[in-house]
Amino acid sequence: GSWHMWFFGGSYGSRPFVEYYALFTIGFCHILNETARLRNLFARLLVMVLMVIFSYYNLRLIYHPTWYTGSVWDWDSYKTRLDQAGILHFSKETYTWINDCENISFEPAVVKSNLACRSQNLSAMVDSRYEYCGIYNHPMTGILDHNVNRITATLWINPVARPLLNTVLVASVEDGSHHPWFYKRIPLNQPGSKAGGWSEVTMSFPVPLWLNEPGSRVSFYIWNLDRRTFFMDDIRIKFE
Repeated sequence: GSWHMWFFGGSYGSRPFVEYYALFTIGFCHILNETARLRNLFARLLVMVLMVIFSYYNLRLIYHPTWYTGSVWDWDSYKTRLDQAGILHFSKETYTWINDCENISFEPAVVKSNLACRSQNLSAMVDSRYEYCGIYNHPMTGILDHNVNRITATLWINPVARPLLNTVLVASVEDGSHHPWFYKRIPLNQPGSKAGGWSEVTMSFPVPLWLNEPGSRVSFYIWNLDRRTFFMDDIRIKFE
């Protein structure tokens, strides 16, 4: 697979690998040939069993269609896919959603830029086109094996020129008619932050039991009231 391109690696060789199959058969036939020459029957059977296991693993994930998470390929999302595909079961005591802005993602659907990045190669650039910038939106049910008790969100902000005086990070839990039953916001302009430098913004709050009802959705977004330009990177939302 390809780590930086989700639609290549996430499809597990269905379409992107077609033109490479002719090359892959050379190595595969070599493995089969060398396996047949093994005098140790146990070693020969072990190689064949491993091939069957790897093929089964590959097919189960191909037939499970919801691979792409709109985020980086973090371990929690990977374990969720293995569980949903029926390969391995993992309990979901906690879940951390990560987006380092390196991959194509549904949220935040903003311009990716290498002008300023905190980690790796890219960051998300928010400018005057975005008054509202969505970060995360998901039903409250299904995130964990139990009710969500606390949510902690962190992200790194880099103002281009001026402080982000009227730009806030918002957390909202809404019902099916988009009525906000919970609303919290904090300013992105944290103490000690300065233009051209990265500063961490953290929001953490307990979640009452009644907000876990079916139909409730949790949403994180940035409200850019003054439509300032800034960079955003390494977003993490942890559910406990």
